[in-house]
Amino acid sequence: RMYIPTAFTPNNDLYNDYFLPIIDGANEYEFSIYDRCGGRVFITEETDEAWDGKQNNGAEYAPAGQYVYSIIIIDFNGKERTYEGTVVLIR
Repeated sequence: RMYIPTAFTPNNDLYNDYFLPIIDGANEYEFSIYDRCGGRVFITEETDEAWDGKQNNGAEYAPAGQYVYSIIIIDFNGKERTYEGTVVLIR
C-alpha cells in the first residue's frame, strides 16, 4: 500500500505542514527531495520521518514551488522499487 500526497503547506498551522509518503511493505527505504536545479534538500531512511519544508534539515524554509521526490525501497521479497514524482510546496 502506498499513498503519496501531491502538495503541502508548511506554515505551522498544524494542518498539512509535512510531506510524508505512506509506504507499507519496505525492508529498506530511502526518501529524497530535490529542488528544481537538482540539489538535494532532504533525505531520510526512516519511513516515519517527514519533510517539513526546510532545506537540509536546517532552520530555513525552502521557497514555494515544485520539488521532485525519489523513493527507493527494497520490498519484503528483496525486490528494489523506485518511485519518482513531484510535490508542490505552497506558501
